[in-house]
Amino acid sequence: MSINEQSRPIRPYHDTLVNLVLAGLFAAISYVVFVFLRVDINIGVTKTSFHAANTLVVLAPLLIAAPYGLLGPAIGLFLADMFSGYAHVAPETLILKIVMAAVCYYSFKALSRNTPTESTRHYLNATIAMIAGLVTNAILAPVSSYFYHTYLLGSATSPAKIFVKISAGVTWFNAVLSAILGAVIYVALYKALKHSHLKHFFH
Repeated sequence: MSINEQSRPIRPYHDTLVNLVLAGLFAAISYVVFVFLRVDINIGVTKTSFHAANTLVVLAPLLIAAPYGLLGPAIGLFLADMFSGYAHVAPETLILKIVMAAVCYYSFKALSRNTPTESTRHYLNATIAMIAGLVTNAILAPVSSYFYHTYLLGSATSPAKIFVKISAGVTWFNAVLSAILGAVIYVALYKALKHSHLKHFFH
């Protein structure tokens, strides 16, 4: 190895290739988590599910530069819906997950101004940002689901209302589960990688 190669700096976290690879990884993990680690709840002719895939949606924006961190898990879950019996809501899923990730990303960016990455406040900022994204999804998803099922899919109003009520409770459960898992995984990853060259992935 030449002197020039030895002195070549490590690529920063916004490197396009690195971010594409990480986005693809998060998309794949999101797909696997939803397809194989969910519990379906049948509601008439449609269904919803308990799952922890939203954990990846709010983790990715904290580790991967935009727009890659916003799109990776969203695309993974869009594909998961397409191939696991939820194709009718796949477009809705894609939009909601991008919005969730964007809220998480910009919340963390705003909260982290002038905050040292070594401080406890850094972990708190990450947790708050993930919760902000998850709460946004938990609020928007039932509203979106009602209009989507009623006006785009042509479901009757009463069944649509029943579905929305049940799915809203499931969405909030998923949000709480994902917030807990997200906080634990983020802290674990940060502590594991903080002394390595990969630390620059943490904003």
